[in-house]
Amino acid sequence: MSPREVWARLMHNWPAKLLTFLIAFMLWYQLRENEPVVDRTFVRELQVIGLGEDRVAVGLPEVVQVRVRGTARRVETLSPNAVVPFVDLSRVEGETFDQRIQIQLPPGIQVVDIVPDRLIGRIEPLGEALLPVEVFSPGVGLRFSPNQVRARGPDREVQRAVAAVGLELQGEDEVALYAVDAAGRPVTGLALEPNTARVEARAPLLIERAVPLRLEPPPAGLRLVEARVPTEVTVVGPPEALDGLEFIPARAEWREGSYVAPLALELPDGVRAGGEVWGRFRVERAEPVE
Repeated sequence: MSPREVWARLMHNWPAKLLTFLIAFMLWYQLRENEPVVDRTFVRELQVIGLGEDRVAVGLPEVVQVRVRGTARRVETLSPNAVVPFVDLSRVEGETFDQRIQIQLPPGIQVVDIVPDRLIGRIEPLGEALLPVEVFSPGVGLRFSPNQVRARGPDREVQRAVAAVGLELQGEDEVALYAVDAAGRPVTGLALEPNTARVEARAPLLIERAVPLRLEPPPAGLRLVEARVPTEVTVVGPPEALDGLEFIPARAEWREGSYVAPLALELPDGVRAGGEVWGRFRVERAEPVE
């Protein structure tokens, strides 16, 4: 078909075609204008831009509440990832700042409210350190990994932190870790990498305790002249086994003479001595009683 024929076809009955187009446009515009306007609230993580790798902002909230408004069709299909609250600190001079939060949104959506809408904070040097890990569980001893994590955040807070601790209560395999100071108080504002510990094995909790030692006397026919033995022995075992344990009976290998010999300890089930216990003895034959 030649260009002349195409043009003639397009211009054929053009007033009716133009009128149809205008009617369709007016209907679309009217429907668009009459579409209900709705609000929607998002809770989004605050983004900080404009800081170098060696500085960090302190005193900022982790999340921001943003209420937006628009037509129902746009708002209901709006992805949370399209709502980006951020604060630009690239022009901040000095250690403190007072900045308004800005919101990045798609076209056709407007911001109604931001909570908080203004930020007051300070900028500090970024610190980094390795922290030992401790995971606790009531009445249970745990083997876990890793043994240390990397902490990053404001240098002042990094210097306060002495350990990353976790508490296992319900048999979970992954335990969240938190930085703490020397008094056991949480240290906030630090990012731990990794931020969890994995429990690899569980065993009954064992405690250590020093218990008095009681030496059993020699049998009839022998007389103990001198004995040098420890007054107490360190034992390890479950708390319930050591509760109420007043003394540990000990037996020696009795014979005539002066000698050094190990002691046989009578320990409750599940309890063990911290090491071998020895004694020095001088034993004589007892004179028969007439």
